[in-house]
Amino acid sequence: MVGYGVQNTVPDLQADLVRYRGNPRLAESESALAGGWNLHVSSNRGERNQGGACFGDSGGPSFVEGSLEVVGVGSFVLNQHCVGAGYYYRVDTAHAQDWVQGFLP
Repeated sequence: MVGYGVQNTVPDLQADLVRYRGNPRLAESESALAGGWNLHVSSNRGERNQGGACFGDSGGPSFVEGSLEVVGVGSFVLNQHCVGAGYYYRVDTAHAQDWVQGFLP
């Protein structure tokens, strides 16, 4: 996941490295919360010192692990302090592919 979300919190609740670094895991490939259009990513699986998607990260890409293949675009989060659930709009849907094709020559 890549984004430009929350850079600082007041009061300081986490160290910078903790907030910026995450080890997300795919929780659902078709989240019912968003009608099946979103990937649900868990940023905090009960582990300490983990960060993840945060407010302001919308529009940033989510990659296949170990590659530059984009599988989703940051849509929204349901979390506090950048640890919890993040949702990414899937780019493999017909709707997303049609939209992208409209910008290609």
